[in-house]
Amino acid sequence: KVENGLRVILDAGGDHPNGFEEILHGGIEAAKQGVPITFSCTKEQAQKVKRYTNNLDIDILEARRVIPMNEEPSLRQLYEEFKDDNESSIVVAAKLAAETGWSIVTAGNRRAAISISVIAFDKLEKRVKPVLSGIVPSRRGVKEVVLCDMGAATFESVEDYVNTGKLCVGEAKAVGRENPTVALLNIGTEPYKGKKEVYKELSNSNLNFVGNVEPNKVIIEGLADIVLVDGSIGNHVLKLFEGIAEYYIDEIKEIANQNIAYKFFGWCAKKLMKKGTDPRKYSGALLLGVNGKIVNCHGESDRVAIKYGVIRAWSYAQNKNIIKNQKEELSKG
Repeated sequence: KVENGLRVILDAGGDHPNGFEEILHGGIEAAKQGVPITFSCTKEQAQKVKRYTNNLDIDILEARRVIPMNEEPSLRQLYEEFKDDNESSIVVAAKLAAETGWSIVTAGNRRAAISISVIAFDKLEKRVKPVLSGIVPSRRGVKEVVLCDMGAATFESVEDYVNTGKLCVGEAKAVGRENPTVALLNIGTEPYKGKKEVYKELSNSNLNFVGNVEPNKVIIEGLADIVLVDGSIGNHVLKLFEGIAEYYIDEIKEIANQNIAYKFFGWCAKKLMKKGTDPRKYSGALLLGVNGKIVNCHGESDRVAIKYGVIRAWSYAQNKNIIKNQKEELSKG
């Protein structure tokens, strides 16, 4: 069902132990906050969604199947599905998004989501690799830091870093950051360490490059608006941040259970930590470099993470400058 106005398409894919229930209730919670949602799911899953369609702005897009997380579909296979009328949930979502300009949220098969985005939306430029731009919290200065790439691409040349920087700058400007600073995640801050050629190329580009930054400084210092990193490393960094946050929250909870005094102070500390460091609140990485808007969430995202991912996608859906600004930055020398 296609209605006038923007919507967020929520794909049924994911790898949470509770299965579709987390996707469903994450979407419901986002809908309660005013986000119009279209679920892309199987007929069986649609029966569960229908319980909520009368009270909230929710509708359904039925698909034949959901691509499993362990499946590795080829580009040819996805292209054939894209031409078919009986496709998987992410393909159905991408076809509708390409027609309407709606945003997609998926916690499903990342390879399939990225590949179908290229097929459905096309890349902004052939030479540019699509990359995932996510957000991590920072304690000082910059409230949120963009970390890119977070698992979509492997950088094979210095040009990949420069192009990714331009895409991120376009996104940052679209959300109100003028002349955002760009840093390179590296093994040290000195120019002669690590990726020397990348450092040199970024320094000579028109990006507002401020140098190298070490992983611990990304959150602690917030030294730059944007931090560039190869996708294979960026995904590991993100998961490490998530693990550290969860570890300390669990440790505080365990200490708080020792006695009444600890329980009160532990409760306060846990509240403060969750307010600023709960990784679920930063859920959702936007795929840059394509003529569409798709937000990728962690495969094991629970309903809270899905809700925040959908809310983030809704803000992108309403932003007319996200793609326009990326194109403008790529056109600069």
